[in-house]
Amino acid sequence: MKPIRPFLFLAALATLAHAQSNKAPPAKSSQPSAAPSALLRGMPRLLAAPSWSLAQGSGSGSGTVRAALNAALTPAAALRSFHLQFGNSDHKLGRLAVLPEDRFVQLAINDSGGEDPFGGEASFAVVSRGVQKSISGVGAGQIAVPLEKGPAKHVLLLSGFEFRREAGSDANVRQLKVWLDPKLPKAVIALVDDQGADFRGIERALGSGFSGDAGLGALLSIKRSIDEAARGLNAARGNYRPYAFTIHYAWVPEELVGTPVALSGGAERGAPVATPSRFKLFTGAVPGETAKVPTDIGIQGFEFYFGNSDHHLLAVGVNSTSARRAQEIVTYQDGNRDDPLQWALQYVPFKASAKK
Repeated sequence: MKPIRPFLFLAALATLAHAQSNKAPPAKSSQPSAAPSALLRGMPRLLAAPSWSLAQGSGSGSGTVRAALNAALTPAAALRSFHLQFGNSDHKLGRLAVLPEDRFVQLAINDSGGEDPFGGEASFAVVSRGVQKSISGVGAGQIAVPLEKGPAKHVLLLSGFEFRREAGSDANVRQLKVWLDPKLPKAVIALVDDQGADFRGIERALGSGFSGDAGLGALLSIKRSIDEAARGLNAARGNYRPYAFTIHYAWVPEELVGTPVALSGGAERGAPVATPSRFKLFTGAVPGETAKVPTDIGIQGFEFYFGNSDHHLLAVGVNSTSARRAQEIVTYQDGNRDDPLQWALQYVPFKASAKK
């Protein structure tokens, strides 16, 4: 056996002494307290109560106006109001859009050329929790579009929409509709002029605060985007003039909103459009009340219908600053407001107590 060298022996003793000094003290006889993180491990995580805030924007121009908003539309947002109006005169309609886009909203009301000036505004209720979805496709007449189901205890609300006719074309408008039905769920939509249309079924249903059935048109295809849908319009044929569409919708926690409210009304020739002081409306199932629409709402559906024939369009809107300034709920008119019309609106009020 080889002799141990003195310096190696001393180094080993130093190492052993250092290890003994760093050894943990012996455990106490009583059980040590668990760390707070260990106590919380496995417990359900508590979420803050959902809330909502206001985002709004406006702009003017031609073609597409990309208006900046004062807040981002995330994680989900419901359309609270909108207004679009040509700046020179009424026109045939080739495109109509109110599209949410993060911190912007795309606005458009165009004829076939898209060069005419217009102004627009939109506002949204942005929710702290929710699910945002969209669907695009091609349709003709009044159609039903299937939507994705949302989480339990959530309410279906409209976030935005766009209609396009075939590129380089436009037409008058008789019926314009976006109406969400949360039970199936589905969106019933329409952009209809008098080409090939039979309005007897529509006229029987108008004015009752309704979601309406389809069966008056055809859902021709579902596409990945409205641009893809619009490219296929030249191949779409049928009794009704085809259009491309996109519908943006949100599932919002039900604790943020109140009970859905349905309104409907009509104007005879020469009467103002949906002015509460001059109109008898339906509020839910109770007829004859003067409508008092709160400012902070989430739109579930709207429908407009000219009662005599299709017309050019000057302006369209729901619950907008422009409409409320004129003591109106909705706006739907050509250049002179001398045509009979009917309209319907469904919304949910957002709770003031949940507003940020």
